Amino acid sequence: MSIAVNRHEYLRAFSYWEPNAKGLPSFDQFQQGYADTDSVQLEVGTVVTDAGAGQCYYQVPVTLVSTNTANTTETFVGCYDLHLALPDAQATQPYQGIGISSASVNKVANNADTATLMAQACQ
Repeated sequence: MSIAVNRHEYLRAFSYWEPNAKGLPSFDQFQQGYADTDSVQLEVGTVVTDAGAGQCYYQVPVTLVSTNTANTTETFVGCYDLHLALPDAQATQPYQGIGISSASVNKVANNADTATLMAQACQ
């Protein structure tokens, strides 16, 4: 998603979310949320996978460092929850790829120990 945001491809970034994702705003609100964003750097921690009954769930701890158009930075740490209905369990169109089902991301100090925070983010 960070590549899409960095390229200002907000519809592409929005499409990575499941249509019924928890807390997902309208596309217009989503796009407006990036109005002052120049770039985003993404660091991913250790991903946890849980599977069952034709479904796969992932918890992805992240650190996001956002640089805005005024060239100041903000750091965020949190957890993205991803979901995939396994391809062999999907029998009707359209095929649904992996999608973000929810996210909990919080602003932290720019000098925070993000490795430690990411290790706790998805618990």
